[in-house]
Amino acid sequence: MNKFLKYFISIYQIIGGIMGFLFIYVFNFVIKFKVNDKNPFALDNNFILIIGLLMFSLSLLAGILLITNKKIGVTTSLVNQYLQVINLSLTGFQYNFITGILINPKLRFGGDQSMIGSDFIVFSKFNLFFNSYSQGISLTLNLMPILLIIFLYRMNKRVFDKSFT
Repeated sequence: MNKFLKYFISIYQIIGGIMGFLFIYVFNFVIKFKVNDKNPFALDNNFILIIGLLMFSLSLLAGILLITNKKIGVTTSLVNQYLQVINLSLTGFQYNFITGILINPKLRFGGDQSMIGSDFIVFSKFNLFFNSYSQGISLTLNLMPILLIIFLYRMNKRVFDKSFT
């Protein structure tokens, strides 16, 4: 079971990183998305996109290090998953980072609608906006990285225990 989880998490992170790179490629070269005659995803226009590329690179690297049994693979994978747990939107600020699967429960009261439900989406996404338009405060937890963090800690504990016995 431990080997299966390690390979699953590794492949999951590698695919998530590749999906992120494909998303950036499609919006830059295939669709040529424009807002006010500028491509908000263009590398020369947006330093924040470079941060996104680094985040997707981290996912790819974490998966490769984990699948090749490098000791730092579990630590890198933990960092990658921690960065995906919280998606935050405050007045003027927004942060989302997802590589792979988004599972988040929703419980919203007030406004026009009250809603209880959840999102289940398979994709990669990175948003980091300053001075953005956002309505109020929104904090969502992605359950998938939380589950992967639990498995990675268990995996890391077994590796740590075996190295000292």
